[in-house]
Amino acid sequence: MATIKQVAELADVSTATVSYVLNGTGSVTAATRQRVLDAVAQLNYQPSHAARSMRGRSHTLGLVLPAQPGRLADPALADMLAGLTDAAAARGYYVLLAHVGDQDGAEVCLQLARTGRVDGLLLLDMLVDDARALALGAAGLPHVCIGPPPAASASPFVMIDG
Repeated sequence: MATIKQVAELADVSTATVSYVLNGTGSVTAATRQRVLDAVAQLNYQPSHAARSMRGRSHTLGLVLPAQPGRLADPALADMLAGLTDAAAARGYYVLLAHVGDQDGAEVCLQLARTGRVDGLLLLDMLVDDARALALGAAGLPHVCIGPPPAASASPFVMIDG
């Protein structure tokens, strides 16, 4: 697997310049940008998830699915997931699915948020007294409820127009 250092050497630039090109930041000439992109393609370079997450951003959203048998077979959920993943990808994000199973949903959310693998969580199938939103809010962890959050929560939310 190619490294950012190898890309920089092949393109005859610094690793910082490679980072600027890949992240769309900094000021890089068109010719330099093209040399970097050519080196990336030639080496089949893929940025390291582990290295990116050390910077504090994983570019991944966690979608926590509740423990409901057959929920993934719901066509409405499939449509919602398709729209969500398309919108996330258009903004440079991935979506990681996490299933609660027999575990405590709030605890699964807290554990996933604290791993550094996700930048925030999306919560489906909200309940009136949903412990997931309450726990994430109390911990100050980024999340959005898909549906109305519990009354005791100040969680941000979106509603689906059915």
